[in-house]
Amino acid sequence: MSTPFRPDRAYPIPARAEIVAKEGKPYARIIENGRVALYPLSKDGTKYLKPAKKYVAEIRDADGNLKKVSLSTNMDSSRMILTGLLRNVDKERSG
Repeated sequence: MSTPFRPDRAYPIPARAEIVAKEGKPYARIIENGRVALYPLSKDGTKYLKPAKKYVAEIRDADGNLKKVSLSTNMDSSRMILTGLLRNVDKERSG
């Protein structure tokens, strides 16, 4: 069974961001809405990675193809939506 997760999205590093090291890894320190936030940098170091707002799940449809499904911004409702989708796929497989 698949589980909902938030994929990381890459954003360009703003001009006023500071690059800092935390636990030996590079992070971007960015001020968002008056608060300081730390985000890890991408492998090439040109962008920072921020979790997406919506949860996503990878499911196999009735034909066996793997596809990503966008769910909800709430984890509990995402699990409920995913359960319904998986139930529909099982019904299609059984005929």
